[in-house]
Amino acid sequence: MKNTANLLRVLGVFAIIIIFTVLTGCDKTDDPKPTPPVIPTVSITTATALPSTTPYGGKSKITVIAENATLIEVLEDGKVIKTGNGQIEFETDQLFKTTKYTVVAKNNNQSKTADLTIIVGEIHPKLKLLLEGKWQLVKSELKRPGETTYSDSPNNPCRLDDTFVFYLNNTCITTWGPSTCFPDEAKLGTSIYYGGFDTSKMILLWQQVDPWDVIELTDKKLRIHTMSAQWGDFTILSDYIQEYKNVK
Repeated sequence: MKNTANLLRVLGVFAIIIIFTVLTGCDKTDDPKPTPPVIPTVSITTATALPSTTPYGGKSKITVIAENATLIEVLEDGKVIKTGNGQIEFETDQLFKTTKYTVVAKNNNQSKTADLTIIVGEIHPKLKLLLEGKWQLVKSELKRPGETTYSDSPNNPCRLDDTFVFYLNNTCITTWGPSTCFPDEAKLGTSIYYGGFDTSKMILLWQQVDPWDVIELTDKKLRIHTMSAQWGDFTILSDYIQEYKNVK
């Protein structure tokens, strides 16, 4: 009986220890839990501008915002071109090309990648020639009704030292030369609207007259043709040609 009583005491102690362990082990507060990884997020905004002071192109301003990122990298063709953290801004040329970028936001061993593509519409090679030039009038030619050949049409010297630069936003900037046709010529301003260049028909809408046919356009020469009304009788039209040289 004595042995049985001792055995029961031992078993009772073990039972108490087991119950205590179970009850207290479930409520442990000192066992640290792993911190979940912080994954960066990336947002990209772009704003395209065609400033009137930049011929035929402009730049695209790009803003990259990355939350929870300690480092932002912008890559072009696999090469890092810009780094920062939180938020960075950069500009890219939009001159006749499509540009692809990769943005990588990093936080320790975590990273988030985003692709960015700036797409630029194709610009016709002839339009590119027109927009890249700085054009100055060389001579004018006239063929009246009934005539078979063109003859030189005298130009006022004050028109031969003016230059014209065309822009993609349908603006033509005129720089008046030293000689003036009348005292207040400069008050005319420098910005002249033109309707554009239809490369499919090779028609230039300019100078607030009938459309000009583009006869020849190279990186050195521009020749344009229109039907011009005679002074005093606007029912009679003459063939009129102007030739410009690129002085850029």
